[in-house]
Amino acid sequence: MTNPAELTTILNQRNFDWAIKAFHPSEEAGGYYAEKLTDLKNFMASRNIGESAPSLNDLRQLGKPNPFKLDAFLEALVSLKTTEMIAAAWRTIQGMQVTYLEMKFDHASSFSISVSLTSPYGEMETHKTKDIDNMNFVRHLMKSKVGDRPIINGFFALRRPQERPR
Repeated sequence: MTNPAELTTILNQRNFDWAIKAFHPSEEAGGYYAEKLTDLKNFMASRNIGESAPSLNDLRQLGKPNPFKLDAFLEALVSLKTTEMIAAAWRTIQGMQVTYLEMKFDHASSFSISVSLTSPYGEMETHKTKDIDNMNFVRHLMKSKVGDRPIINGFFALRRPQERPR
């Protein structure tokens, strides 16, 4: 299992202490998020994409050259409800391209997201959810256009934490 104290340290270093304070009871937040990270590793292994699940060391290394990618993943970890959508976020941060996205909503009746990802090597994955608490996944996607053709460029952090004074 992922070490809760180490993950809590990473969250605090990137100014995600709000995610710890908002959790009740807050002293159990590190364990909860560590369990979500372990669940991600197990989920990805069960889907045969297991060698790419992030370890704590991977997260520390990701934060050195590109802290905003680390922040995007931490936002996914603390805000998305299902492991499958956290996996979709992680794979997009790793460089997979969103090639298909469908979101359906029927007021007080149903909700669903289906996202297909393609790697630069042609590998394809589809991730789905019916839990509206995963809607934040769509908010993190960066859109653009090539001419008048729509493109989704990746998964990004919604906020830029201020560096802590030293």
